[in-house]
Amino acid sequence: MLLAITVEQLNQHILGICRQQEIQIEWRRSSRGGWAVHEFELISIPPINSAIAYAVALHEIGHVLGRHQRSRSRPVRERWAWDWARRHAITWTPAMERTMRRSLDRYEQRSWPPIQTTARASSVETFDDRYR
Repeated sequence: MLLAITVEQLNQHILGICRQQEIQIEWRRSSRGGWAVHEFELISIPPINSAIAYAVALHEIGHVLGRHQRSRSRPVRERWAWDWARRHAITWTPAMERTMRRSLDRYEQRSWPPIQTTARASSVETFDDRYR
């Protein structure tokens, strides 16, 4: 038998991760978007009142705890923050997947300045390489 996961359980999951990892939360009044500051272990997220808000919160936590968050490439940081979110979610719904895809599409469509790389940086595994 499959049990439904409640919004309260999603909220408690986010609070538990942040408490355990000592990540500070700034609660947004807006129900849209969020941001994170890796260096300060700080996230700003909307109240967890839906699966989408839960996905956004996990994504912002991914900017603090996920791989490649010091990359100079914003699309790389975004892809890996979403990767972290999906791997650590207690549920991943089709709506959460659509939110992730739309977010990634926006970053991929933007024109970003070229990144200076070194031989060492070019050997770093990327999210796209990992999932090809």
